[in-house]
Amino acid sequence: MEEWRSGLTMCDGEPGRRAPVAIVASRGPDSPLAKALQQQAANNSRARFLESPDLESEVIDAVLSARTAHQHMSDQALEDPSVMKGLVNILVNFTELYDQLRQRAKAG
Repeated sequence: MEEWRSGLTMCDGEPGRRAPVAIVASRGPDSPLAKALQQQAANNSRARFLESPDLESEVIDAVLSARTAHQHMSDQALEDPSVMKGLVNILVNFTELYDQLRQRAKAG
């Protein structure tokens, strides 16, 4: 069963493959809207579920929340050198950025 998360989230997929973006109730998995969306998905076809005004409203809320959160994180990184240094450290040491850049350099 898919885990319900706040806002607009990229779910983990198979290695080397990006999973689709999951839109979930930003008010929490037990909120009335989350329960309503779960029921609508369970009781309707995909085409009918796409027509849900609740779904569109939740997507709008998720996009707005994500925009606000990303703006706040960007401001912090640009305004505080220690935050920027931490971000760079994460990108180099906890992602595949370094290895992918080295592979591209060798291939290219």
